[in-house]
Parts: sequence; structure tokens; C-alpha cells
Amino acid sequence: MIFHTKSLFLSVVSLTNVIMSVPISLYVYSELLGIDYFSSMHLSVIIIIVGIGSDDIFVFHDNWQNSLCIGALRDKPILRLSFVWRNAAVQMLVTSITSSVAFLSCARSQIMPIRSFGIFSFVIVIVCYLITILVQPMNYYIYEKYIKNIGCKDDRLNKIPQENYEFGLRTSSTSRNIDEDGFELKDKSDRSIEFSEYF
Repeated sequence: MIFHTKSLFLSVVSLTNVIMSVPISLYVYSELLGIDYFSSMHLSVIIIIVGIGSDDIFVFHDNWQNSLCIGALRDKPILRLSFVWRNAAVQMLVTSITSSVAFLSCARSQIMPIRSFGIFSFVIVIVCYLITILVQPMNYYIYEKYIKNIGCKDDRLNKIPQENYEFGLRTSSTSRNIDEDGFELKDKSDRSIEFSEYF
């Protein structure tokens, strides 16, 4: 995960969120649902949820990186998080539903360990999804605002190159026109397309 996110902070807090879904799910499983049966089979859910939770984190991170292509959101972390959250939440919901329904099908089994395992796995996948969509945006905001630029003494190193993205090609402009709402107005007359990075 460190290689993908390129951040020790994001990797640690993200995996912590995933692990925190285990005790919360155990509370829902035993207290709210009233199921007392717990075996060694249930411990294997920890390995499963780390894989499912990591997939959700990668989906959110990829949406976060892709949002850099939108010039109007690049310098506005709140708007950027809102945009990323709306897209990533739907994508993660689809993957979480497929996994949870697959585990829930085990609840029809007549064998008690398999039935309870399916219910517990269903609960932990849903809890992991809810924790990810509620906590992960705050982790990225803290990282972007306070941690990302630690150690950069030159302010020029902290600024992302102001480039426009249009039709899949990166374009650069010598000046930026911003309207009253903070959105960038593109001027096609003062722009050159850089093909060297694509061929």
C-alpha cells in the first residue's frame, strides 16, 4: 500500500480504519444481533477484510489522484474531496455489495459455524465500507493540508504545476483566467500541446 499511495501516513491510517471495523463488527454481531457463537473460523475474516478494505482504499486513492486532472478543483481541497467522495462512494458500494451478498448466502446453511461465519462476514464488510467513506476523506484532507508538504522549504516545490487537461492530452498555458466562482476559464489561443510525453 505504501508503494501505491507513496505515503506512510495514508497507509497506516487507512489500514487502521480497516482493522477498526473488526471490533465494531464484533459488537454489532454479538450485542445487536445477539449471536454468541464465535469460532476460529471467524478469525479468518480479518485476512479477508484487509483485502476488501485495501481495495476500497485503492479505489478512493485512484479517484483522488485522477481529480488532479480537473484544474478548478486542484487548489480547493474541500471541493476536491466532495467530488472524489461522490465518485468513490458509488464504486466502493458496488464492490462491497457483491462481497457482502456472497457472504450472506452462507447464512442459509444448516451448519452453525458456516451460518454464523456468513453473518459475521456480511456485517464486517458493511462496517468497513461505512468507515472508509466516513473517515478516509478526513485522512486525505489532513494529509493534503498538513503532512504532504512537510520538509519542503521552497514554496515553489509545494505548488502543483498548473496544467490543463483536455481530451486526454496535457496542455500548458502561460496564464490562468479564474472566474468569480473559482473555476478556470480556458483560453485556447494561449496554449500549446505537449506531445512529447505521449509518444
